[in-house]
Amino acid sequence: MSAVSTEAFVLRSYKLAEQDKIVVLFTKDRGKIRLVAKGARKLKNRFGAALEILTHIRILFYEKPNRELQILDRADILHSPIEKQPGLRLSYYLFYFAELIHEFYPDHEKNPSAFRILLNIEKALIQHQHLDFLARYIELQLLHSQGILSSVAFCSHCNHQFGSLLERRHLGAATEILCKKCRHEDSFLLSIAVVKSIDAFERGSTDWVKTLRGPVLEELGSLNHMLTIRFLGKDLQSYRFRKHLL
Repeated sequence: MSAVSTEAFVLRSYKLAEQDKIVVLFTKDRGKIRLVAKGARKLKNRFGAALEILTHIRILFYEKPNRELQILDRADILHSPIEKQPGLRLSYYLFYFAELIHEFYPDHEKNPSAFRILLNIEKALIQHQHLDFLARYIELQLLHSQGILSSVAFCSHCNHQFGSLLERRHLGAATEILCKKCRHEDSFLLSIAVVKSIDAFERGSTDWVKTLRGPVLEELGSLNHMLTIRFLGKDLQSYRFRKHLL
């Protein structure tokens, strides 16, 4: 049996028996893991608010070989977004961001880039950045990191280099970006404004946020939503009750 200490973000938790919880954590050293938090459902328990969604914690558990679920021994809060900015709107986005990370990454796969995304979310929340802008940024980061959204710089089929951002682009049946020549009848036409926004994101432009003015914010969100569903093969819980919370 060996002691494991690492940083982690809480992605979700489940009831287990009468007094315990299974907690899903994304750790710095081991990727996404699941641990049992004994007594976490008691009114007075030793974990307190440490197991709330997207709380940044330092954990300690003792790893026993051949055990499917390890036991969480300790969880100390490094940063709690709910403590700093309570509210229904923030609660929704915390759940949404945590669900995205949970669904996009498999268990037990160390991924420094994914952990860095969680750190960036924490930093953005501390700086009180616009939650809708942050959502679009995180969505695009995840879609590009997983190869789900092709570059708008060239056609995925014929490698045609688009000469201008005004040149029309089409989203294929999967996630490929197609030129007018390679498009097919069920292709989805991307607006020029959305193309400009994705291009600015791909180039790392400091003015990317300015591309989200007007209806682009919602249009880009709908596109990201559609691509996420295509990738996962299912809808997210977040989408289903968003309209009841915001």
